[in-house]
Amino acid sequence: MSSTTTDSFSEGLLNEDQETLSYVPSCDLAQTVSLTIHSLQGGQNDNEPMMDDEYLFYALQRSGIPEVSVECMLTSGSHTLGFPRETSYCPSSSHPTWTEDIQLPLLYSDLPRNTCLDFSIWDTRGPAMRKKVGTASLPIFDECGTLRTGRQYVEVKQPDTPPAAKSVRKDVQKVQQLISQYNAGRMLHVEWLDELTNSRLASEIEDLLAASTVSYLVVDLPRFPSDVLFCEDRLDTVEHMKMLRENEDPEMMFTENLVEVKHHQQMRSRRRGFLDRDLKPTPSTRDKLAEIIRKSVTEPLVLEEKDLLWRYRFYLSRNAHALPKVLRAVDWSSPAEAKQAQETLEAWEPIDTHTALGLLGKDFEHPVVRSYAVKRLAEADDEELSLYLLQLVQALKYEPWSLSRSVDGTTTHAHDDDDDVDDDAHRQPVHQAMGVSWAPGQMQRLAKQQSARAKPQNQLRSLLFERARENPEFAQTLYWYLHVEEHDRERQVEHADFYGQIRKQLMAMLNGGGPRQREIERAINASARFVKQLCSLSTEIADMEGNRPRKVAKLREMIEQSPQFQNINAPLPMDPGVIVKSIRHDDAHIFKSALKPLGLTLETNKGEYGIIFKNGDDLRQDQLVLQVITLMDRLLKKENLDLKLTPYRCLAVTPVFGMLQRIPSEAMARVLAEYGANPIQSFFKKKYADDDAPYGLNKEVMDSYVRSCAGYCVITYLLGVGDRHLDNLLLRDNGLLFHVDFGYILGRDPKPYPPPMKLTKDMVEAMGGASSEEVKRFRSHCFNCFLILRKNASLILNLFALMIDSNVHDISLDRDKTLVKVEEKFRLDMDDEVAVKYFKELLDNSLAALFPRVVEAVHTLAQYMRK
Repeated sequence: MSSTTTDSFSEGLLNEDQETLSYVPSCDLAQTVSLTIHSLQGGQNDNEPMMDDEYLFYALQRSGIPEVSVECMLTSGSHTLGFPRETSYCPSSSHPTWTEDIQLPLLYSDLPRNTCLDFSIWDTRGPAMRKKVGTASLPIFDECGTLRTGRQYVEVKQPDTPPAAKSVRKDVQKVQQLISQYNAGRMLHVEWLDELTNSRLASEIEDLLAASTVSYLVVDLPRFPSDVLFCEDRLDTVEHMKMLRENEDPEMMFTENLVEVKHHQQMRSRRRGFLDRDLKPTPSTRDKLAEIIRKSVTEPLVLEEKDLLWRYRFYLSRNAHALPKVLRAVDWSSPAEAKQAQETLEAWEPIDTHTALGLLGKDFEHPVVRSYAVKRLAEADDEELSLYLLQLVQALKYEPWSLSRSVDGTTTHAHDDDDDVDDDAHRQPVHQAMGVSWAPGQMQRLAKQQSARAKPQNQLRSLLFERARENPEFAQTLYWYLHVEEHDRERQVEHADFYGQIRKQLMAMLNGGGPRQREIERAINASARFVKQLCSLSTEIADMEGNRPRKVAKLREMIEQSPQFQNINAPLPMDPGVIVKSIRHDDAHIFKSALKPLGLTLETNKGEYGIIFKNGDDLRQDQLVLQVITLMDRLLKKENLDLKLTPYRCLAVTPVFGMLQRIPSEAMARVLAEYGANPIQSFFKKKYADDDAPYGLNKEVMDSYVRSCAGYCVITYLLGVGDRHLDNLLLRDNGLLFHVDFGYILGRDPKPYPPPMKLTKDMVEAMGGASSEEVKRFRSHCFNCFLILRKNASLILNLFALMIDSNVHDISLDRDKTLVKVEEKFRLDMDDEVAVKYFKELLDNSLAALFPRVVEAVHTLAQYMRK
């Protein structure tokens, strides 16, 4: 097959000896997946621990040495493809060797792009018992979409064993790449030199494996005359009916019903799509579709609902809100169906950013869907995108190439397109293996499409970096969100390393940019130094012996005598628009709570700025709640309802250090204790008395109090905020009420029988009593707030869905029920009228609840005794 090369890409694929392109599309390779499991190399095989285990000790006595086998299966994401195959047992020597051929029950042409070979190594554990001692995984296709061939060294992960040293992994990979290039014909073959080189490479690999502290599973994959690139069928093929058929019993070989599978294939056939394009639903079907679209995200779609959504996808394409449900109905493991879904997606009514957030969760792994969601998010301005930045950082871990595995089984991180090395220019090529010829232009177009599809991309990261390049405040916030995840190594070290890599790439991008980008980098570094100094100061004070007054004196002395605290000149990490100049030593103090947080007053470009710096407290939960309150405040104001909320700033810089904005205010418990009759009104009158206004109080102050009470009653109810006592309800002298300390959310509460919301008799009396006009306005504000936030429930649920795998404390306790707990508060099963009646009952019950009054009295007594 000759071709005239007019394209630089095609020129890179030309052989020096012939003007031919050679590669085989995987969809044309109708061969069974096979491999040879050779041996287990590297690592130290120590049998001494077996003597401590009675089962392993029995195995040693019975056969002299335990036996080992390897189980192999094909997987695609979380799905198993076919049944596993297992080698025979081999004595567990220092390097067990099987050299067994394995045939897996799938064709190369049927493999999805993300197919992996998963290996499990089993050891005997006495009579009729065995134990898994290691696992390994190898993607069938490499990062460029090329089928792996030849010998592969796959790192074996063992329980309680640290990962291999990076240098050893890189050296093994480097040698393996050289061998692969030689076998693929990318190096000049010199017979006398090749013998010496092969001997040297074999010796080099043996030395590397001997030096390794972990084991590698050596497997041989079949070789082909040409490279095999991942490719999908464009159309369903029509096969002529055979005279003889084999009837298979689904109960013997499959766990799924073959009739249902066949029905699914017929419903999703590409030819069927031409009939579906102009299909219009009947009134009853239209009602059924509307009901499915209204279904909760926590309710899975049944097969009949998925088929109905798929059949009427063209009709639904005018409804932007229907897109997530239709995408959930797609079988993304089917290349043909995924192709049709992509075509439908391109013609869909554009979705808003709220809906796009829902397409970035772990339920949507396909790159096409995530790419579409990122494009829609790119329409948002920096201010709106900043509202969702906390969740977008969490969504990075779900990107298809965020944590890709390399040839030797180690983890490598995705790179931007600019950083990718274009290996396609070194491919060598003919399509002669399958006996198919292509027109020159057709071949070039297909090669470009496959290359573009095969390259790993992380478009979400690119979007965030693009905004960070131009917006210093966005860059600061992104840096600290990545920083706290990088230092969270308790649950998943792999994710911590990944976020660390992204943070380093962010700083490298800024450093390699123009003057503006380098200025942003310098500002971030200055903030990081400031935070490090605060961490050291807090730790030193916490470790110091002595009572609180002595520690306060030492704190003020250290701040006054340290030049680093008098000439800071750095953006405040939790509020980057504020430039910190110095710390006032005379106003520094230590709070009386258990963790002894520092109270500091900063001199800034915008005047004095109070902060609380905490040591030993994970503020990510407070950070999430305050982010949601900020978002809700924006949603309410968009509907012309200003409830005078106070979403103060909060930032977790590590899992144990963090800072909060300190708003001048008084705890309600102190107000009730120090002021006489109607204490809340008396507190406000101290500064804003007005004899001509009702209740002798300035009207604006009373209005602010009523509105803020209503806003926080609704919001704390929706988020299930617990531990609401009078010490974490704060009052400002201008009438604003706000809540602090969100250590309990999603319905958790340390006290028994908590009310739905915190609404005390004193709070109602401050409004003029239960029958006053102010209380009526309070109720009206509550109902309007509840209805507006119900309208935006999908956005709030999407935000929590992206946080499900985070280490926010109350989410991590029961991840599966997080969305259910949030959703049930909105009562989306009710219409607006019924929902308002329901919320009215909640208000009445909260006010009439007796038990919380008793608990509050006990809490007040405990606080008094503590003081």
